[in-house]
Amino acid sequence: MNTKFLSLVVLSVILVIPAYAQDARCYAVMDESSVHDGLAMLIQREEVKADLSLSADQETALTEDGSRSQLQAVLDPPQMVRLNQLLIQMRGPVIIVTDTNIQSQLQLSADQTATLSNTVSRYEFWRWPFINRYGRQQVAGIVRQSMDERLAELDALYLATTEIIKDRDKDLLHTLSNEQRRVFEQLGGRPLSIAWPKHTMVFGDNQKKK
Repeated sequence: MNTKFLSLVVLSVILVIPAYAQDARCYAVMDESSVHDGLAMLIQREEVKADLSLSADQETALTEDGSRSQLQAVLDPPQMVRLNQLLIQMRGPVIIVTDTNIQSQLQLSADQTATLSNTVSRYEFWRWPFINRYGRQQVAGIVRQSMDERLAELDALYLATTEIIKDRDKDLLHTLSNEQRRVFEQLGGRPLSIAWPKHTMVFGDNQKKK
């Protein structure tokens, strides 16, 4: 076991209180730009199904694919609007960088767009080593590492990643004006608490839960 690496991770999150089920925000996602993965993750959650008031027929019609075209064929327009709101909640401010429709509604200036993109790139430099290690540990722990050691490292990596992204979220929102922040909050709709599994990782459309 790489005890030096684990010690550094633990030190980076000391005194941080875990918050796995505060709201729809989901941390430690590999591909933050993938709308497909976000929708697929959301529609599988029981909290989301209840919030959308899915009928039995709709639940039967839904598959694990969760593509936008399939969802649009199964959900009615108000349900689809709500699901898109939850996607904004789940992704947080980083979605502004990849969603041109949201950028248009916020009426971002060219300088703001550039600043937001640069902020994401800057934090990605810090986020990626943690998220890469986190994904590897979910697939296969390192040699001679017990399951307890593996889970302890996953916990530490999750917390470290979460704190990095929380700082990034603050910087992204700071780039917006007060009115733009108000509009962005409205786009997310009514907050929904989702108790995401402690360790959820998405590789393409393959969701692995530990």
